[in-house]
Amino acid sequence: MAVIEVALLHFKAEQDPSVTEALIQAQKAQEEHSKHKVRFLRQIEDPSCFYLMAGWESLERHSTQSIHYQGHLVQLADRIEVDWMFHLDADPSTFAIPFDAPVIAIGRYFVEASKKEEFTSILKPIVSGLADTTKKSFSYCSAWRIDKGGEDEEFVFFSGWKDIADHIEFAKSEAAENIAKLSQLVKGVEVKHACVQKWE
Repeated sequence: MAVIEVALLHFKAEQDPSVTEALIQAQKAQEEHSKHKVRFLRQIEDPSCFYLMAGWESLERHSTQSIHYQGHLVQLADRIEVDWMFHLDADPSTFAIPFDAPVIAIGRYFVEASKKEEFTSILKPIVSGLADTTKKSFSYCSAWRIDKGGEDEEFVFFSGWKDIADHIEFAKSEAAENIAKLSQLVKGVEVKHACVQKWE
Protein backbone atom coordinates (compact mmCIF):
# COMPACT_ATOMS: atom_id res chain seq x y z
CA MET A 1 0.00 0.00 0.00
CA ALA A 2 1.47 3.34 -1.10
CA VAL A 3 1.85 6.02 1.59
CA ILE A 4 2.74 9.67 2.08
CA GLU A 5 5.52 10.48 4.54
CA VAL A 6 5.09 13.70 6.53
CA ALA A 7 7.76 14.94 8.94
CA LEU A 8 8.39 18.17 10.81
CA LEU A 9 12.02 19.29 11.04
CA HIS A 10 13.10 22.01 13.44
CA PHE A 11 16.29 23.98 12.91
CA LYS A 12 18.00 24.50 16.26
CA ALA A 13 20.30 27.20 14.90
CA GLU A 14 20.46 29.57 11.95
CA GLN A 15 20.67 27.75 8.65
CA ASP A 16 23.97 27.92 6.74
CA PRO A 17 25.17 26.61 3.32
CA SER A 18 26.45 23.32 4.77
CA VAL A 19 23.00 22.53 6.17
CA THR A 20 21.36 23.37 2.86
CA GLU A 21 23.80 21.16 0.96
CA ALA A 22 23.22 18.21 3.30
CA LEU A 23 19.45 18.57 2.88
CA ILE A 24 19.79 18.69 -0.90
CA GLN A 25 21.85 15.49 -0.86
CA ALA A 26 19.37 13.78 1.46
CA GLN A 27 16.53 14.89 -0.81
CA LYS A 28 18.23 13.49 -3.93
CA ALA A 29 19.11 10.21 -2.20
CA GLN A 30 15.57 9.71 -0.93
CA GLU A 31 14.07 10.47 -4.35
CA GLU A 32 16.41 7.94 -5.93
CA HIS A 33 15.37 5.14 -3.58
CA SER A 34 11.70 6.00 -3.14
CA LYS A 35 11.08 6.84 -6.82
CA HIS A 36 8.92 9.74 -5.65
CA LYS A 37 9.46 13.49 -5.43
CA VAL A 38 10.58 14.88 -2.06
CA ARG A 39 9.60 18.43 -1.11
CA PHE A 40 10.29 20.74 1.80
CA LEU A 41 7.76 23.30 3.02
CA ARG A 42 8.81 26.19 5.27
CA GLN A 43 6.30 26.91 8.02
CA ILE A 44 5.13 30.53 7.98
CA GLU A 45 4.21 30.74 11.67
CA ASP A 46 7.68 29.52 12.66
CA PRO A 47 10.25 29.79 9.81
CA SER A 48 12.68 27.57 11.73
CA CYS A 49 10.33 24.64 11.06
CA PHE A 50 10.16 22.71 7.80
CA TYR A 51 7.82 19.96 6.63
CA LEU A 52 9.28 17.08 4.65
CA MET A 53 6.74 15.63 2.21
CA ALA A 54 7.55 12.41 0.37
CA GLY A 55 6.01 9.27 -1.07
CA TRP A 56 6.75 5.56 -0.71
CA GLU A 57 5.27 2.47 -2.32
CA SER A 58 4.79 1.01 1.17
CA LEU A 59 5.67 1.46 4.84
CA GLU A 60 8.01 -1.50 4.53
CA ARG A 61 9.98 0.11 1.70
CA HIS A 62 10.42 3.30 3.71
CA SER A 63 11.72 1.25 6.62
CA THR A 64 14.21 -0.73 4.53
CA GLN A 65 15.38 2.08 2.24
CA SER A 66 15.79 4.90 4.78
CA ILE A 67 19.36 3.79 5.51
CA HIS A 68 20.39 5.09 2.07
CA TYR A 69 19.66 8.75 2.83
CA GLN A 70 19.60 9.12 6.61
CA GLY A 71 23.38 9.44 6.71
CA HIS A 72 23.03 12.93 5.25
CA LEU A 73 20.69 13.89 8.10
CA VAL A 74 22.78 12.29 10.85
CA GLN A 75 25.54 14.81 10.24
CA LEU A 76 22.97 17.54 11.00
CA ALA A 77 21.81 16.04 14.30
CA ASP A 78 23.24 18.94 16.28
CA ARG A 79 21.44 21.49 14.11
CA ILE A 80 18.18 19.81 13.05
CA GLU A 81 15.66 18.00 15.22
CA VAL A 82 12.87 15.78 13.89
CA ASP A 83 9.84 16.83 15.95
CA TRP A 84 7.60 14.10 14.51
CA MET A 85 7.10 11.84 11.50
CA PHE A 86 4.17 9.71 10.34
CA HIS A 87 2.50 8.30 7.23
CA LEU A 88 -0.80 8.99 5.50
CA ASP A 89 -3.01 6.45 3.77
CA ALA A 90 -2.70 7.99 0.30
CA ASP A 91 -1.11 7.24 -3.06
CA PRO A 92 1.64 9.81 -3.77
CA SER A 93 1.01 9.54 -7.52
CA THR A 94 -2.55 10.89 -7.15
CA PHE A 95 -2.49 12.82 -3.86
CA ALA A 96 -2.93 16.42 -5.06
CA ILE A 97 -1.11 18.50 -2.45
CA PRO A 98 -1.28 22.12 -3.78
CA PHE A 99 2.46 22.70 -4.15
CA ASP A 100 1.70 25.41 -6.73
CA ALA A 101 -0.09 27.58 -4.16
CA PRO A 102 1.64 30.57 -2.51
CA VAL A 103 0.37 29.29 0.85
CA ILE A 104 -0.48 25.72 1.87
CA ALA A 105 -2.68 25.22 4.93
CA ILE A 106 -1.94 22.02 6.86
CA GLY A 107 -4.69 21.02 9.26
CA ARG A 108 -4.30 18.17 11.74
CA TYR A 109 -7.52 16.97 13.38
CA PHE A 110 -7.38 14.55 16.30
CA VAL A 111 -10.56 12.48 16.41
CA GLU A 112 -11.84 9.78 18.75
CA ALA A 113 -12.11 6.50 16.86
CA SER A 114 -15.82 6.23 17.71
CA LYS A 115 -16.50 9.61 16.05
CA LYS A 116 -14.60 8.98 12.83
CA GLU A 117 -17.71 8.37 10.68
CA GLU A 118 -19.53 11.41 12.08
CA PHE A 119 -16.45 13.54 11.47
CA THR A 120 -16.30 12.38 7.85
CA SER A 121 -20.01 13.11 7.36
CA ILE A 122 -19.74 16.71 8.60
CA LEU A 123 -16.56 17.24 6.60
CA LYS A 124 -18.28 16.57 3.26
CA PRO A 125 -20.24 19.87 2.99
CA ILE A 126 -17.13 21.80 4.05
CA VAL A 127 -15.15 20.23 1.21
CA SER A 128 -18.05 20.89 -1.14
CA GLY A 129 -18.04 24.55 -0.13
CA LEU A 130 -14.32 24.68 -0.67
CA ALA A 131 -14.74 23.33 -4.19
CA ASP A 132 -17.51 25.84 -4.97
CA THR A 133 -15.67 28.88 -3.66
CA THR A 134 -15.08 31.19 -6.59
CA LYS A 135 -11.84 32.42 -5.06
CA LYS A 136 -10.53 28.88 -4.81
CA SER A 137 -8.04 28.19 -7.58
CA PHE A 138 -5.78 25.64 -5.88
CA SER A 139 -6.22 21.96 -5.14
CA TYR A 140 -6.87 20.33 -1.78
CA CYS A 141 -6.58 16.80 -0.44
CA SER A 142 -6.85 14.86 2.78
CA ALA A 143 -6.07 11.49 4.33
CA TRP A 144 -6.06 9.57 7.58
CA ARG A 145 -2.87 8.84 9.44
CA ILE A 146 -1.78 5.18 9.40
CA ASP A 147 0.76 4.84 12.20
CA LYS A 148 -1.28 6.36 15.01
CA GLY A 149 0.32 7.48 18.25
CA GLY A 150 -2.52 6.07 20.36
CA GLU A 151 -6.16 5.01 20.12
CA ASP A 152 -7.33 8.28 18.55
CA GLU A 153 -7.48 8.85 14.80
CA GLU A 154 -5.72 11.71 13.03
CA PHE A 155 -7.03 13.37 9.89
CA VAL A 156 -4.76 15.65 7.84
CA PHE A 157 -6.12 18.21 5.37
CA PHE A 158 -4.04 20.18 2.85
CA SER A 159 -5.45 23.19 0.98
CA GLY A 160 -3.91 25.90 -1.18
CA TRP A 161 -4.49 29.65 -0.79
CA LYS A 162 -3.18 32.92 -2.19
CA ASP A 163 -2.38 34.04 1.38
CA ILE A 164 -3.31 33.29 5.00
CA ALA A 165 -6.02 35.97 4.98
CA ASP A 166 -7.74 34.13 2.12
CA HIS A 167 -7.85 30.97 4.23
CA ILE A 168 -9.24 32.82 7.26
CA GLU A 169 -11.90 34.45 5.09
CA PHE A 170 -13.13 31.03 3.95
CA ALA A 171 -13.39 29.90 7.58
CA LYS A 172 -15.76 32.84 8.19
CA SER A 173 -17.91 32.05 5.14
CA GLU A 174 -21.01 29.85 4.86
CA ALA A 175 -18.78 26.94 5.84
CA ALA A 176 -18.32 28.41 9.32
CA GLU A 177 -21.33 26.59 10.79
CA ASN A 178 -20.08 23.18 9.67
CA ILE A 179 -16.54 24.01 10.74
CA ALA A 180 -17.92 24.80 14.21
CA LYS A 181 -19.69 21.42 14.27
CA LEU A 182 -16.47 19.73 13.22
CA SER A 183 -14.56 21.45 16.01
CA GLN A 184 -16.99 20.01 18.57
CA LEU A 185 -16.13 16.47 17.44
CA VAL A 186 -12.36 16.68 17.66
CA LYS A 187 -10.13 16.39 20.70
CA GLY A 188 -7.66 18.83 19.21
CA VAL A 189 -6.83 20.82 16.08
CA GLU A 190 -3.55 22.17 14.75
CA VAL A 191 -3.57 24.39 11.67
CA LYS A 192 -0.35 25.79 10.26
CA HIS A 193 0.60 27.44 6.99
CA ALA A 194 3.63 26.80 4.83
CA CYS A 195 5.19 27.57 1.47
CA VAL A 196 7.34 25.43 -0.80
CA GLN A 197 11.04 25.78 -0.04
CA LYS A 198 13.41 25.35 -2.97
CA TRP A 199 16.94 24.62 -1.82
CA GLU A 200 18.50 25.06 -5.26
